Amino acid sequence: MAQIAGSPSLSFVETPAKASRVFYGWWVVAAIFIVLMTSSGIGFYNSSVIIKASHEQFGFSIGAASIGATIFFIISGCAGFFLGGLITRFDVRLTLTFGAIFGAAALMGLAAVEELWQLYLFYALFGVAFSATGLVPGLTLVTRWFHQKRAVALSIASTGLSLGGIVVTPVSARLIESRDLAGAAPVLAAIWIVGILPLTWLLIRPSPEAKGLHADGGEPPSAAVAAQIAGIDFDRAVQTRFFQLISLAFALLLAAQVGAIAHLYTLGSERIDDQNTTAKFLVALLAGSSVVGRLAGGVVASRLSARWLAVTLGFVQAVALAGLALAEARPALIGGVIVFGLSVGNVLMLQPLILAEAFGVRDYARIYGLGQLMGVLGVGIGPSVVGLIHDADSYRTALLVVAAIAVLGSMVGAWAGPTDQRALRPMIR
Repeated sequence: MAQIAGSPSLSFVETPAKASRVFYGWWVVAAIFIVLMTSSGIGFYNSSVIIKASHEQFGFSIGAASIGATIFFIISGCAGFFLGGLITRFDVRLTLTFGAIFGAAALMGLAAVEELWQLYLFYALFGVAFSATGLVPGLTLVTRWFHQKRAVALSIASTGLSLGGIVVTPVSARLIESRDLAGAAPVLAAIWIVGILPLTWLLIRPSPEAKGLHADGGEPPSAAVAAQIAGIDFDRAVQTRFFQLISLAFALLLAAQVGAIAHLYTLGSERIDDQNTTAKFLVALLAGSSVVGRLAGGVVASRLSARWLAVTLGFVQAVALAGLALAEARPALIGGVIVFGLSVGNVLMLQPLILAEAFGVRDYARIYGLGQLMGVLGVGIGPSVVGLIHDADSYRTALLVVAAIAVLGSMVGAWAGPTDQRALRPMIR
């Protein structure tokens, strides 16, 4: 029996797959696409909807409710690092199954929220489930299944994140507006579990070896190529200057990005008073723009340096955030969101791609788990920074602040150094 790559304690393999025109890895990508669409639509993009609903329903200030989103993202990052170690040892489908069931239970608990501490408790529990069904397990799977076509596969799979904002979040917003949080909770729980659990066991397999295949559907790699694909171990990877600086860069970029995303719905409703029509449109437009940007970025990243693409897009993100800070009319808001969306999708996709290129697949789940944890610390701070500055001054000042943070993130990324494994050096010797 062959061992699952990256899962030393789990050794089983299915009967080798029959020859097919479609490499089975693309079915895994399709399943991850739907899973990420569900988890981001109810978790990531939906944060702005829950913040506004809790403000209107319970009277929580925008700043206080935003701390709940901060708790959500920080808990999800911590859980992702812990789950990375488990994914290396066990079948990733167990992680996804846990996330599906636990997330549905947490969403059911949303119906009982009345006090601020209860909102924070919901966010903490739901953050664990979001992590178990999110980027660490999903993109680890794609990384195992693809090497040569990894950039394109990652861009397609992670586009599910954006589609969640287009398809799932508007449904959630309508449910919450018509039924309030308590009435929408059971329906959201049902959508969550149906969108994740069936595909986990019908289509997802933990590695190509589990299907008697090899990455990209090709022949077994030579010893030299196999060693390069495997990469270096966790302990060596996390000591490098490159890992530490690129993780800091993404923490800053994601703090700026998610800080703005978590408040986009409220920003639209404040700037344009039309019963939230503009606010809903801006959230969907952001997600749609990020789909276009991510798919284009996947093609570009397969030909050019992923790190320099990330640096460039960080500056684009800063320009878009500054534009949104100053935008008052609907056309200006729409233009700012389109530019912002084109950068948003790629930043999320490029971090796992850069880490895979630099460190390989041997300890990828743990390396990416730690990288995401560092990134999520920035993500968690972002919504609170924007919310608290909004309460003290305005969204204009808040968005200008996070635009400056995005510039700083791009500068750190430019300073990170090479991705070539042979050139990686420890940060401290």
